Amino acid sequence: MSILRAFLLGIIFIVIVGFFSLGFMHFEAPIRSIEKDVGNDVLAR
Repeated sequence: MSILRAFLLGIIFIVIVGFFSLGFMHFEAPIRSIEKDVGNDVLAR
Protein backbone atom coordinates (compact mmCIF):
# COMPACT_ATOMS: atom_id res chain seq x y z
CA MET A 1 0.00 0.00 0.00
CA SER A 2 2.74 2.47 0.95
CA ILE A 3 4.73 1.48 -2.15
CA LEU A 4 1.70 2.16 -4.35
CA ARG A 5 1.11 5.49 -2.62
CA ALA A 6 4.76 6.51 -3.06
CA PHE A 7 4.57 5.47 -6.73
CA LEU A 8 1.47 7.60 -7.29
CA LEU A 9 3.02 10.56 -5.46
CA GLY A 10 6.13 10.23 -7.63
CA ILE A 11 4.04 10.25 -10.82
CA ILE A 12 2.04 13.27 -9.61
CA PHE A 13 5.26 15.09 -8.67
CA ILE A 14 6.82 14.39 -12.09
CA VAL A 15 3.64 15.53 -13.86
CA ILE A 16 3.50 18.76 -11.81
CA VAL A 17 7.20 19.51 -12.40
CA GLY A 18 6.83 18.80 -16.13
CA PHE A 19 3.72 20.98 -16.31
CA PHE A 20 5.54 23.85 -14.59
CA SER A 21 8.64 23.59 -16.79
CA LEU A 22 6.53 23.48 -19.97
CA GLY A 23 3.89 25.87 -18.67
CA PHE A 24 6.40 28.55 -17.70
CA MET A 25 7.82 28.65 -21.22
CA HIS A 26 4.31 28.56 -22.67
CA PHE A 27 2.55 31.03 -20.35
CA GLU A 28 5.40 33.42 -19.52
CA ALA A 29 4.55 35.94 -22.25
CA PRO A 30 0.75 36.03 -21.59
CA ILE A 31 1.36 36.39 -17.83
CA ARG A 32 3.81 39.24 -18.45
CA SER A 33 1.31 41.03 -20.72
CA ILE A 34 -1.44 40.52 -18.10
CA GLU A 35 0.86 41.93 -15.40
CA LYS A 36 1.58 44.93 -17.63
CA ASP A 37 -2.15 45.51 -18.19
CA VAL A 38 -2.85 45.24 -14.45
CA GLY A 39 0.07 47.54 -13.66
CA ASN A 40 -1.17 50.11 -16.17
CA ASP A 41 -4.66 49.97 -14.65
CA VAL A 42 -3.21 50.50 -11.17
CA LEU A 43 -1.03 53.40 -12.36
CA ALA A 44 -3.96 55.00 -14.20
CA ARG A 45 -5.95 55.15 -10.94
